Amino acid sequence: MAGPNQAVFLYLHGKSAHSDIVDVLWRAIKELPDLKVYCSDRNNFGYVVGCTNGLVFAYAAGMQGVGLRLPEKRVRALIAEGAEPCASVGPEWALLKLFGNGGFEHRLTAIAREAYEHAALPTN
Repeated sequence: MAGPNQAVFLYLHGKSAHSDIVDVLWRAIKELPDLKVYCSDRNNFGYVVGCTNGLVFAYAAGMQGVGLRLPEKRVRALIAEGAEPCASVGPEWALLKLFGNGGFEHRLTAIAREAYEHAALPTN
């Protein structure tokens, strides 16, 4: 597997996603145009990714938050606000905790739109 999605799919391989996390991500991205959503294993709560323009811009995996692909400057700002870096996926990814002290659940739609718009940019 090669290309701009290689690192994220290698990271997600074998992971599952809690339905609460998937539900919050789905509500945040479902109205975006040209959206493609993929679930690795619906029967066993597999991870879920959101794609546009052939690029994964969001994922739900685990039980705590969602990963978003954003410009590195924006990722650094979100980390300063409490997001976690996704070093094994790449510097353009941030994990936003949704529940408890995470604080990103109510802002997820806006930040997911930023990630979508970043992914939708032409890649020349």
